[in-house]
Parts: sequence; structure tokens; C-alpha cells
Amino acid sequence: TRHMLEAAGTGGISDRVAAVAEECKRQLGAQSVSIVCSAAAAVPFTAGAFRPIVVLPHSLLKTTSDDELRVAIGHELAHVYRHDYLLNILYELVSLPVAFHPCVLWMKRQIEKNRETACDEMAARCLESPTGYARALMSLARALPQPPVATMASSPALGVFDGNNLEERIMQLLDKTPRLSARAAGAVFAFSFLLLFATCVVGYSFALTPGQDASQSSAAGQPNLSGVWTGRLEEKLPDGRVGHGSLYLRLQQSGDQITGIVGDTQTTTSPVENVILSGSHLKFSAGAPGGPKGPVLWTLELNVKGDAMEGTGRAFRGTDNHSWDVEIKLTRNK
Repeated sequence: TRHMLEAAGTGGISDRVAAVAEECKRQLGAQSVSIVCSAAAAVPFTAGAFRPIVVLPHSLLKTTSDDELRVAIGHELAHVYRHDYLLNILYELVSLPVAFHPCVLWMKRQIEKNRETACDEMAARCLESPTGYARALMSLARALPQPPVATMASSPALGVFDGNNLEERIMQLLDKTPRLSARAAGAVFAFSFLLLFATCVVGYSFALTPGQDASQSSAAGQPNLSGVWTGRLEEKLPDGRVGHGSLYLRLQQSGDQITGIVGDTQTTTSPVENVILSGSHLKFSAGAPGGPKGPVLWTLELNVKGDAMEGTGRAFRGTDNHSWDVEIKLTRNK
């Protein structure tokens, strides 16, 4: 905003523009407001909370009619009369603690739109009728060097075409329906504020504490598998024999990540792969040397109950395309 104001001055204000400005000041009771022009401004805008300044684009001063000047100057003087620049900053600060709420952005947009409509109603005093004001507003929008929806991005300055609702503003100016009374409008505002406050209180009451409730929820849904598990397995070999052996399993769990090794002894192990933990059901695969007949691929599915695991598996040997079933029982070493 300061950068835009540094490029502003009174050098381009002609006698015609000064006369229209004085007339608008008298109509709206804003005699102390400074009106300047700037070559850097794209649209008329207002800035300053305690020493307000109305800035007019230099490119429009020579081409606009008196009515278009009355719209531009009157609208910005209405912003000054309503203290909209200061209130706009306050709205932004107040909305920060509840910025998470989905209604906050909607409410800010409604405030912006209603602010522009209210200023139009005040500025219409500078012309003979609201219809004439609406006609001049449309003419001013066509005279701009860029679309009238362009806003003062990253700045609290208030432009004549803020709100991106030019059509709604024109319809409001032409609408003859009676407005809400001040008492009814105050009641609607109070109800809306209380509803938003209650929603925020309920939202905070259900918020989870990070690092505590979240970890307890994860621990309640899934067991912790970290540790050394040992036990025996029973194989139903392809030739019909039943074999027995030992099984060594060491797991390390960190959140949803599970790593480990498995083998018949602690010295002959392979890393576990494709680990899936769903509730208390653990599934993983691992390779094993398999002896003289070639390597074996193991796929195991185990159910975890505290410090015990038991389940079944499938072994596959690629050298001769043989596969067989395995039953497993393990306990965690204390």
C-alpha cells in the first residue's frame, strides 16, 4: 500500500476533477480527505486508517465523465466515512484464530460484498438517482484498462471494484425492495456470531492432542510386534512326509513401518519383505537358501495374541515347482 501511495500526487488533478471532488465531499461529509492521482493505480482506491487518502488512476482523469468521477470519488469517500480500511484490517486479525473453520472464508467474502453494496448506496447521493449511479458505475467499469474484477492483491487498500460482484451491486441499486431494519439486521448478526462461536467451541472440544491421543489410538488398533519371536514349525513336505523345525523371527516396529529378519536359527536368516499388518493379522514373505534342492520362498500369515503368534504359511521351491504348507507357533522372548 505504501508503494502505491508513494507514486501518488496532486499534480494531475484538474479544476474539473477538483470541483467534482469538492461536491462529493460536501454530499458525504468528508471535507478532510485528501484526493490524489497516480499513474501506477489501476483502479480508484482508498488507503489509510487515520489519515485516509483517495487515489484516482491518472489514466481515467482525462477520459471519464463527471458522473463517472462522482461514482469513483463518492464510493471511496463512503469507505472513509464507514472506516472500512481500519475495519478490514481488524477483520483479518480477528479471523486468524478461527481460520480453520470453513465458514470463515465465506463470511469474509460476504463482508466484502456487503461492504461494497453499502458504499454504493451511500455514494448514490452524489448522483440524481440510484439508477444514474448504476449506469455510471457500468460506464466506469468499461473505461478501466483492465477487468473491473482486478483487486488490490496483497494489500488492505479498498478499490471501487472489490468484491467481484459488479452484477449483484447493479441489481441491488435497481432493486426497490425494502431493506432490513437496523434492529432486524442486528438480531441476525448476533445470532450468526453466537452460532459461529458455539461451532468453534465444539470443534476445539473434539480436537485430539498430537502425540498422545493419536498414539494411544494406534496402539489400541494394532499390537506392537517389536522383539524376538521363537518357536517351531511343522511342514507337510511334497513327498508326504511331515517335517519339524525351529523358527527365529526378529521384528522392529516404528509406527506403521515393520522391518525384521526370519530363519531357522539366528545365524541363518533373511530379511522379511512385503509386510502387511491389519489389526492383529500379520502377513509377510521371505526367502531361504533351502538346501541342495534350491532356494525356497516363504509366505506366512500369523495371528498375534499378546506375546504369542500362530498361523499358517506356504513354501514354494522354484527349481522343481514344488510347494507345501506350514503350520507355525511362536512366542515372544521376555
